[in-house]
Amino acid sequence: MQALCSTKTNCLDLLLQQIDEKREEMIQIGMKTGYTSDKTVSCSQELDQLLNQYQRELYKREVGRKKVSYFKQVILYFFGAKYNLKPAQPTDYHRFINY
Repeated sequence: MQALCSTKTNCLDLLLQQIDEKREEMIQIGMKTGYTSDKTVSCSQELDQLLNQYQRELYKREVGRKKVSYFKQVILYFFGAKYNLKPAQPTDYHRFINY
């Protein structure tokens, strides 16, 4: 079930494609064999694994973004005055950060 990809965006796109395909497969199996059949349940579990993997990838991306954001805030706080980058209010740091 592991998606092979070269970039984070490509990985998320590939996962979304696999999720859509698995969802369609599950629906088709469910219509043929019943929604509580072993085949349908197995397919549903595979879909759950793909969805969990997608959520993990999104979480990793968000955590990485927060680390960079925090680093930018620290740099602005300590070096902002030297380069006249310090905002007027401490709460204005978000204006200098690209999300």
